[in-house]
Amino acid sequence: MRSVAIVPHLEKKEAVSLMRELMEWFFERHVEIRLPAEDASVLGHPELGFPEERVTEEVDFIVVLGGDGTILRTVRLLKGRDVPILGVNLGRFGFLTEVEVSQLHFALSRILDGKFCLEKRMMLECEVFSGNEVVSRQLALNEVVLGGGGRQRLLEFDVYINGEPFSRYASDGLIIATPTGSTAYSLSAGGPLVSPSTRLIILVPVCPHTLFGRSLVLTETDEIRVSCPGSKNSAVMVSVDGVILFEKPFDFVRVSASSHTTNLIKVDGRNFYSLLKEKLRIWDSF
Repeated sequence: MRSVAIVPHLEKKEAVSLMRELMEWFFERHVEIRLPAEDASVLGHPELGFPEERVTEEVDFIVVLGGDGTILRTVRLLKGRDVPILGVNLGRFGFLTEVEVSQLHFALSRILDGKFCLEKRMMLECEVFSGNEVVSRQLALNEVVLGGGGRQRLLEFDVYINGEPFSRYASDGLIIATPTGSTAYSLSAGGPLVSPSTRLIILVPVCPHTLFGRSLVLTETDEIRVSCPGSKNSAVMVSVDGVILFEKPFDFVRVSASSHTTNLIKVDGRNFYSLLKEKLRIWDSF
């Protein structure tokens, strides 16, 4: 491990001081450091800055200082590259982050010694079509969401599974999530909690106007196509992992399992269920 990219959430109070400490730690061990150019300028080290499209190229691993949102930003920077990510929790829940600040130096020493494993997280590929042409494409670690944004109106979504008509949902939105995303927006909308080691696709309507508005769990080989009938198309936006991908009229959106994965570094051996218990405090009497 001779090179590292560091992606900090500099609006978090402790991120700046921790960033400076980390830079010194890596310099002492002759590890090359890369930072997003904007973050490097804020820290007073523009010489370490790289454009976002290049910052994750040719590095051995990435250290993320922040919460789950900063991990998602890093995944966007990777654009499908399989560079391992170590998440350091400076946020609240931190389902995707592996270590707390107090464990960071221990974790980094293990990584430099090669004593870690990778947890491969399933991703989705989202494609927006106008006619038969793909006009926008993005990978999702958590979820793809079709919704009205700030517009307060009921929307309609025609859902096809593997090319066959499945259902028309009248709802505020539609979430198509990965197992990793089952602890995010999908959970808030009533979707199931799913172990991130599985490869499944979760379909969750948001506030459906129906007596039957259950979520649906599909296999990783299933393909979902969503269109919006009539003029309601103009009110729908497509977002991926919380960032707007497309907000113009479109013909349909296709979502399927991607061949790419997000590779999270694991050093402490905690499993998903103990993490779930800790983060959500489900069984606080134990």
